[in-house]
Amino acid sequence: MSLDNAYDLGRERQRSLDAVRANLDKRRGGGDDGGMPTDLPLRVGRLETDVAEIKGDVKRLSLDMTELKGRLGNMPTTFQMVSWVLGLNFGLAGLVFAIARVAR
Repeated sequence: MSLDNAYDLGRERQRSLDAVRANLDKRRGGGDDGGMPTDLPLRVGRLETDVAEIKGDVKRLSLDMTELKGRLGNMPTTFQMVSWVLGLNFGLAGLVFAIARVAR
């Protein structure tokens, strides 16, 4: 392959690439911005603000969950509650029978 043929081949490839780029630019509606929205910095700024608010909300929720875990740890279990109810019922029944025995 001679140097002239290689040069012509390079030019032909460049023309082909230019045609492809022009076609893509027509589809996207321009070529200077690469198809990106012009208000991108504004949108990114809003996203950063929103993410900061979300982080604050998550931190508050984490603190609330810690408080709830502490409260749940102090609550009686089902077994303890049933034991209290049964103990109270047996105690009241004993008291009723004692009063009935004395009253006779």
